[in-house]
Formats: sequence, C-alpha cells, structure tokens
Amino acid sequence: MLETGRTHPLADIIDTVLADPTSGSGWCLYTGPGMTPGEYLVDEYPEVGDDDTETYPPAVRERGLDYFLSGQMCEDVILNLDHQGSPLDEELCARALRFYSERDTFLPVEPVPHLRTLSRIVGRVGEYPAVTDAHLSPVVRLRVRKLLGRETADTLVALQGRELSPDIRIDLAGWTDTPYRRVAVSGTGDTWAVRATDGHVVFRDGADAAVDLQIGVEDFLRVADLWGQCGDADTGEFLRAVAPLLPVPVEQWRWPCRL
Repeated sequence: MLETGRTHPLADIIDTVLADPTSGSGWCLYTGPGMTPGEYLVDEYPEVGDDDTETYPPAVRERGLDYFLSGQMCEDVILNLDHQGSPLDEELCARALRFYSERDTFLPVEPVPHLRTLSRIVGRVGEYPAVTDAHLSPVVRLRVRKLLGRETADTLVALQGRELSPDIRIDLAGWTDTPYRRVAVSGTGDTWAVRATDGHVVFRDGADAAVDLQIGVEDFLRVADLWGQCGDADTGEFLRAVAPLLPVPVEQWRWPCRL
C-alpha cells in the first residue's frame, strides 16, 4: 500500500500495481526538480475549485512539484507493458511513464522472454489454455500444500489443467504420497514429478529415463512459463534467460529441449 504525502521508489509503485491493479484510483504521481531519479511523490488528486483552479496537496506545494500522472494512468502503463510481454524493470517502466505523459499513448515494446514471478503467472492464468478439468479433491489439495507450502501449492492448484507451454500441462490429479509426485505431463507421455526427499523436480520421458532438473517446483513453474514464451525455436534465448535460476552452469544443465 502506497502512503500518500511521501516519496516512493518506482519499484514499490510497480509492486503495488501488480498486487492490486485497481489501487490507483486514489492517488497521483508528482515529480519535479530535486526529486531523486526513480522516485515519485505519491499524493492525492489536486482539488479543483469552482473556477477550475487546481490546488495541489500540501506536500506537493511545499516541494514545488508538478503533476505527472494519475494513479490510474500509471496502472494502465505498467499493465500494458506486462500485457505486451515485457519484463517490468524500473528503467523500462520509467521510460514508458514518460512516454505516456508526453504523448498520451503507450510505449510499444517487443516481447522479451523473461522469468515471471509466481504471482504474475497466477495473474495470467486465463491466458494459458485449459486442457483438462481443473477440479481437485480437498485431500489432494491438502497433500500438495503439506509438501510444498501454501504459496507454491496454491499456484499449482490455480494452474491445474492448464498448459504453461505446448509440452507442459499441470496435472495434480495423480498426486499420491509416493517418493515421486506428479506435477505435470506432456501429450507424449512425459512427466515432471517432485521428489519428496529433496523437493527437486525430476523429468521422465516415455521410456522412463529420469533426469533431475536440480530445481524446485516454484522455479520449475517459472521455467515452464518461460519455455512457453520462447517456443521450441528459441532455445538459446530460453537458456540465457533461465541461467540465473540454475545451481550449475547452463551448459551443464539438462532440460527436455536439450535431451
């Protein structure tokens, strides 16, 4: 929640918008000389008098700042970047906000494959094709949460039955208390399962050959989403983007696209 009458870094503003896309109805961004780059004063809307004269909030007047954008406009710009498939780094968001304030239109960007957070993946759940029934029994939900924790389990449940890429569909229907617990399948019989002893995701192909991917379920979901963004034809970009998550050099990492 953004406190009005105070300066906030753009990173906090982005996080607020992503967490609550309707939060911008009660505030505006103000800026001007003396402001630290990458920070904005967040305060209430100007008051408009009977003669259409605008009176800025006290904190804005004291610092001699100017109106920049309304909170709703800020939301629209950030969510538009996200919709275009762009990573929401501060530099790009600042450029997009300036572009909108000067031209009253959105900054066009080329989609860039990038690792999304779990919350962004869940926020885009409607964009992943629903292939099978999303229903799960309460028993399965509890078992998943017991092993993986609330956030990761709830993300899996929200994605149940959906394809994160053409080759990875989340499927918890067969979850049982066994050493390997299935989290995803492909249309060719491949499976991805979490190993109960260490939480690693293990890939098994149709011939039942097993490969330890050396990442947990949370990172697996982010990687699967990234793979869907890149497509099979863009393996190099996929590997470059996924490298920061890996415990080994990417050249040594095994993923189905390289097997």
